[in-house]
Amino acid sequence: EEGEVTLINSHPNFAVDVAMLEKHVKVIKDALGVSAFDVGIELVSDEKMQSLNREYRGEDKTTDILSFPFLRQTEREARGLKKGEVPQAKGVGDLDLGDIFISLDRIQSDTDADRKAAEESMGGEFGGGSASFSPSSSSSSARDVLPPSTSASSSPSPPFPFDAPDGGQTGPESASASVSVPYVPLNTPLGRELLPPDVNERRGCYREMAGRYSVRRRLPYLCIHGLLHLLGFNDQTEAEWLEMTAREETAISDYLQRVRQGQALLKASRFHTFSSGVGTDIVEVDRVRQALVRHEDLFIKRILTLQERMHYERIKNECITKAQNRNSSRESPWVNPCAAFVAKRFATKESVSKAVGLGLRHVGQGGLRLTDIEVTNLPTGQPTVSLLGEAARTAASRGIVDLLVSHADERDYVVSFATALSVTR
Repeated sequence: EEGEVTLINSHPNFAVDVAMLEKHVKVIKDALGVSAFDVGIELVSDEKMQSLNREYRGEDKTTDILSFPFLRQTEREARGLKKGEVPQAKGVGDLDLGDIFISLDRIQSDTDADRKAAEESMGGEFGGGSASFSPSSSSSSARDVLPPSTSASSSPSPPFPFDAPDGGQTGPESASASVSVPYVPLNTPLGRELLPPDVNERRGCYREMAGRYSVRRRLPYLCIHGLLHLLGFNDQTEAEWLEMTAREETAISDYLQRVRQGQALLKASRFHTFSSGVGTDIVEVDRVRQALVRHEDLFIKRILTLQERMHYERIKNECITKAQNRNSSRESPWVNPCAAFVAKRFATKESVSKAVGLGLRHVGQGGLRLTDIEVTNLPTGQPTVSLLGEAARTAASRGIVDLLVSHADERDYVVSFATALSVTR
């Protein structure tokens, strides 16, 4: 029989789609061969995580994740269990892997820090902009696997997924040199070239999270990391880190293969989302065209994120190259395609801001920044939206867990439509 996944989001101001998360956790359990076992995952605030660290580790600080395995390491050794092995079930207690706690605030801060580092390494500016999004300068690790505790085991299995080191996305310094091959993400949208500068020093789940600039997209990988801690893996020494990250990479490959095969959609969920806002916008392409001709650099910096500008430059360079190959004398052959590209992004961002319920900041105080909203495309061509920095926090605090968008264009106009999805609390 399938084991229980107890998911709880106790963060008062950060909404997460626990329904979708539960589906992915079940697929991950299948991939790790522990589908019959129970696990509790709780998503918490920094304050709650700091309290847990203070109580169980004697350290008054927050970390991104803590794991409470049901079996202590000494008990695993007494039973002759190797890393990754589970005990033969002799009673209900033998079907409990343990509990995992994850700080949503810390994940968001780490996400912002990675995004900022990636943009600065390419000479750009962080879309979120505000210095208040800078993470703590401390990079101490929360990789410690905590022993079972009375409070952790007496309450209902803590709900929430995933365990990952506290800000320690890279391994021991002596191990960083062993990863020299440029990293290629396993399963990403088109245009995910914007990666943190230390990506090749990372391994396992933290390397796969590179370039995934949202809490929602990072949670499944943190879940893999946390479950492996519950199964006896650790990463305190270089040898342990190499062993654990190698197992993570195998698990990630298996997990993604199962998701592609649609197994995630076969898992039942007790939760649901609902439409909490809609937005639409229409843009005249010629107005964008004129703006590009007059003030191209200033205009695109106000509207596009660095990653979107990278895509914009590719379109522009391809148009110029094609014109040169055809010996075309047409002036500015890139303007029309680039204008359509920017118009679609502007319309989509405007519709997203309306769906969130705040509008854009240049229109009214309290609105979203254009550069806090990023529009990319999946390999199928489907547009997808990521909220960055302040916009991500604002949407989560309003209960929004996802945004669905669609846009279409003709020669003269672009139209976009957005739907905000929220969860019941």
